[in-house]
Amino acid sequence: MKKLLLFGLLSYVFAATSCGTVIEEIYLNEDGSGEYSTYADMIPMLQGMAMMMSSMDTTSTGEDPMDAIWADFPEGDIDSTYQYKDDLEGYSNKEVKLIQQAEGFMEGGRDKGFLNTGVRFKFNTLQELIDFNELMQKDESSDAAMMLSGTDSEASYKMSKKKFSRTWTFAEPEETNAEDEGMMNMMFGETKVQTIVHLPKNVKSVKGDNIVSQDGKKVVFEYKLLDLLSGDANGDFEIKMKKK
Repeated sequence: MKKLLLFGLLSYVFAATSCGTVIEEIYLNEDGSGEYSTYADMIPMLQGMAMMMSSMDTTSTGEDPMDAIWADFPEGDIDSTYQYKDDLEGYSNKEVKLIQQAEGFMEGGRDKGFLNTGVRFKFNTLQELIDFNELMQKDESSDAAMMLSGTDSEASYKMSKKKFSRTWTFAEPEETNAEDEGMMNMMFGETKVQTIVHLPKNVKSVKGDNIVSQDGKKVVFEYKLLDLLSGDANGDFEIKMKKK
C-alpha cells in the first residue's frame, strides 16, 4: 500500500470513526498556484476507543483516559511533517513529481485540544491539483479504501481573474443490502466534510449548496459524507471575486 494514499485516506477514516469532520482546505494565489490540504482531528477517535476500552475493563483505575492518549505524543505543541520520498516504485514520473510536492503532517497538542493529521500538497497549476486528487483515488487495495468503498470521485477546478469554480462528481454507488447500509450509517452517519476556500480577492457572490459562511476572501461549505457518497449532496460551486 502506497504511503501517500494511505495517509490521505486515513484522514477520512479518523473522522468517520469518531463522527467528526473531515476538512479539505484550498489556498489560492492569483496565478492559479496554491496549497491543498485534507485532514481531521484524530483525538475524538482515540478518545472514543479509550472510553470503550475502559468500559470493558473491570480493573479500571479511574484515571482520565486522556492521560493515556496524550502519553503517546510529545509534550507541548506538536508540529511535524513527513516527506514522501520512499516507496515510490510503480508510480510514473509524473506521479512521483506530484508525490514529492506533498507532505504528511501532524499539528496540535494537548493544550490546544486537537491533533490534526493529514496531507498537504503545494501546486503550481490547477491541473496539478486535479491530477493530485486523481492520484489519491487510485489505490483501492487498503482496508481504509475498502471501508470507504464507493468514494471514487473526480474534482475539476477552473479559475479566471473573476471567479473560481469546482465540479465534483462521485462514482455511482454500488448497490448495498440493509446490513451494509446499517454499517455505513453506524460508521459514517454523522461524519461531515467541510470545504474551506481561501481566495486571492474578496468574495462577490457564491453559487453552490451547503454554504456555511462567506467572509472577506474565505468561503466555507459543509456536507454530510453519506450524502456525498450517495449522490444526495452536490459538491459543485462557483465563487465570483471582486476587483481589487
